[in-house]
Amino acid sequence: MTWHERPIDDRPMTAEDLLDLADRRPSWMAYAECATTRARDFAREIGFDTSAELFVPRPELGRRPLVQKHAALILCGDCRVRRECLEYALEHHPVIGTWGGKTVKQRNDMKKKEGKR
Repeated sequence: MTWHERPIDDRPMTAEDLLDLADRRPSWMAYAECATTRARDFAREIGFDTSAELFVPRPELGRRPLVQKHAALILCGDCRVRRECLEYALEHHPVIGTWGGKTVKQRNDMKKKEGKR
């Protein structure tokens, strides 16, 4: 079982989990805005090494979490596969990061609202 198949409250994602995901990523991920050179350049302009740092925060680096979150949401706003990304996140429950233009809290709130229907 990989990280994206675990329940939301299970545990944070590890580097091994990311590598595992990279081996089996859905085809739509190749078209995601976060995978573009534009995203990489934007991340570097605001002081991050990679665009991945914007979408999967690493608190141990002491980076600016609000800047990360807002930068990720800006990039998601232009993404042509945002809907697929959000559906993936809601189905597979990644416990950290911005997916489909939604933060973890926003996705958890969506899941709670869904459960109340």
